Formats: sequence, structure tokens, C-alpha cells
Amino acid sequence: MMPRPSFEFWDAKSNSMKVVPGSYEVMVGSSSADKDLKTITVKIR
Repeated sequence: MMPRPSFEFWDAKSNSMKVVPGSYEVMVGSSSADKDLKTITVKIR
């Protein structure tokens, strides 16, 4: 499970951090080369 702060963004209107719902593609790997990346999609409600 990804921690909530990983999906927070600064909202200038409310002057606070907010979680933006949607689908996020998370990539992890030893380099940025496609062959080295593992990708998962995380859906935030």
C-alpha cells in the first residue's frame, strides 16, 4: 500500500495539501530504461 502523502499536491485555492483522485502509474527500476522498469497502476478514490 502506498502512503497517502505520496499522492498529495499543493492546492493554491485552499492553501493546503490535497489528494487528487485518479489513476497513477508508478514505475520502479534500476534505471529509466523501459527494460529495467516495473509498472503498476494505483487508483485513488
